[in-house]
Amino acid sequence: MTSLKDKGVDMRKKESRYDKLKRERRFVIVPVDINLFGDMLRDGSAQYRADGLPNDAIFVHADRDVQQQAFLFIYLHESFEPVKEGLVGPILYVNLTRINL
Repeated sequence: MTSLKDKGVDMRKKESRYDKLKRERRFVIVPVDINLFGDMLRDGSAQYRADGLPNDAIFVHADRDVQQQAFLFIYLHESFEPVKEGLVGPILYVNLTRINL
């Protein structure tokens, strides 16, 4: 009986893009002013584009910074420099542009 291994089938799970970027710690922190975010929610019939953030960046997490009065969004992408363990990731300031629907 021939096994899958004998047929050249690799049974190991291929590392996903997300897992690879997370392992390499290729992330940035994108702050968005709390008041601006509140206005964005009120404008429910519009979409916003973050100029400066790659279109295929992977959203990972959101948090709130009370001192800065901002929401902090964490994104992964291949173009971001790896962040050494124990260090805070770099801040990426983006320009939010409203796109009318």
